[in-house]
Amino acid sequence: MSVLIVYSSTHGTTEKAAMLIRDQVKNEEETVLINIKQNSVPDLDLFDKVIIGASIHMGAIPRKMRNFLYKEEPALMSKTLGLFLCCLYEDIEAQLQFERSFPETLREHAVAHGFFGGELLFEEMNIFEKMIAKKVSGSIENVHSMNYEAIDQFITMVSETKKNDPEKMR
Repeated sequence: MSVLIVYSSTHGTTEKAAMLIRDQVKNEEETVLINIKQNSVPDLDLFDKVIIGASIHMGAIPRKMRNFLYKEEPALMSKTLGLFLCCLYEDIEAQLQFERSFPETLREHAVAHGFFGGELLFEEMNIFEKMIAKKVSGSIENVHSMNYEAIDQFITMVSETKKNDPEKMR
């Protein structure tokens, strides 16, 4: 089986998560990692599983990722699919961000949903981003709240699911 991991990352947090997934999955399956902001996505027909990750930046996932999701939705519906989100929200707020970020049909089809926490990395931000982050978070300190246990659980769910497995795991 082959796995495609497509992600968008503004300051590197989602990229870290995508690389962790790649490093664990590649031992068992051929894996391709694509940053959608920098590279074009290969033909989805070449892959059995597709994992998609995005971060919340200024309240939404990047437009390029949204366009990809809507354009490729029919093809993604034929794949074993995992979706993950990196954001600073937890619990119900993270769930709401996830629901606003990914189309309902893809959320329902996915065998795994992941909420991996997030980071505020002030040294990576421009002045405008710093002002907004300070206003929203009330802090000027870096925040690191990655949930590595959630990443491991997500990898297990995606890895244990066979293509077109009717028994979906969440």
